[in-house]
Amino acid sequence: MKTRSIFLLLFVVLTCGQMINAKAQMRINPEELVLREKQNLYSKLNDLTEDQTFIIDGIYDELVVSMKELRNEVRKSGDRSQMREKVMKLFEEKDGLMKDVLNESQFNVYTEMVSKQREERKKRMQTRNKNMQP
Repeated sequence: MKTRSIFLLLFVVLTCGQMINAKAQMRINPEELVLREKQNLYSKLNDLTEDQTFIIDGIYDELVVSMKELRNEVRKSGDRSQMREKVMKLFEEKDGLMKDVLNESQFNVYTEMVSKQREERKKRMQTRNKNMQP
């Protein structure tokens, strides 16, 4: 009986540890998110001028700062209800700035890239939500 209790306790501890680890991995790191998108953009657009690259770097740097500020604001207030909406506004602003910086063909490549990334992120979230349901 004691052996069975020990195994049950060990199972519970390991399961909880895995759940905590999975939750920690789900947190979005703004720097990583933005860096991946920026690297992906630069790999797809090899005809950017130095000025465009400089401005795009600034756009992405400002996006990271804004996302960190938003995250801190939400942590302080505890109100996550409008976070998605605010993040979407940040990305819409970024898209508008990118449209001003890129020429038409470059912007088409950018739009396609961002659309694919958003779809992939949506699929991952749906998969995570299914896996976390009892």
